[in-house]
Amino acid sequence: IDKFSAPIQKMTNNMQTFAQKAEVGISRLDRGLRKITPSISDLGKQMLSFASVAAIGAGIAFSVSALKEYEDAIASVKAITGITTTQAFIPFQNQIDLVAKNTKKSAIDVAKSFELIASAKPELLKSAEGLGKVSEATIILSKASGEDLANSAESLTGIMNQFTLGADKANSSINILAAGTIAGASSIAETAEAMKNVGTVAATANMSLAETTAAIQLLSLKQIKGAEAGTKLRGGIAKLQEAEFGYAS
Repeated sequence: IDKFSAPIQKMTNNMQTFAQKAEVGISRLDRGLRKITPSISDLGKQMLSFASVAAIGAGIAFSVSALKEYEDAIASVKAITGITTTQAFIPFQNQIDLVAKNTKKSAIDVAKSFELIASAKPELLKSAEGLGKVSEATIILSKASGEDLANSAESLTGIMNQFTLGADKANSSINILAAGTIAGASSIAETAEAMKNVGTVAATANMSLAETTAAIQLLSLKQIKGAEAGTKLRGGIAKLQEAEFGYAS
């Protein structure tokens, strides 16, 4: 106990000193922000919140340019939601911060994903939580597939629209796409590409997302992938429907 007492006391003193310096630093930063521009000074605590999210996420430097980029991204989300007051936007702001922390992505990227997803699925504008769920699933899909955020948002929202899936099915959708790559030879990106050509037809033929993914993966084992797989599967389904064979089960 005697041997540990001194080091622990020193650590405690150091932590107290750090806390005091941090408090002074934040106050200085806050004063500095007020001097930059009126628009940035209005952000106040929001900007400091971004600093912590950015540090946890993609390691974006906490700079004036990063703050401006974040402000622009938030402005775009506000524009697409039609929200004009800060108070009304709080639920969306909270979801952006939450998704950033959960996915270890910067708040800038998350805000951009909100904008992309809301554009593709306008019904999600009614629910900040729903928009957050799809955004988080999109980011996970982007990491898993290696595709950029824009392509992943287009793929996931496109598939969800084709099979009429709500925000609560976002996670199960990306799990199905990921699980398919284990069973077959089609990557997530190739499967998403195939879905563009066959998703709607498959859905009207009473095929689920899982069944359609399985069919695409089956074709991939014969080296039929991507858009070609979607086109050929669509043709096969159409011929079966013409013959009144159907997909009752």
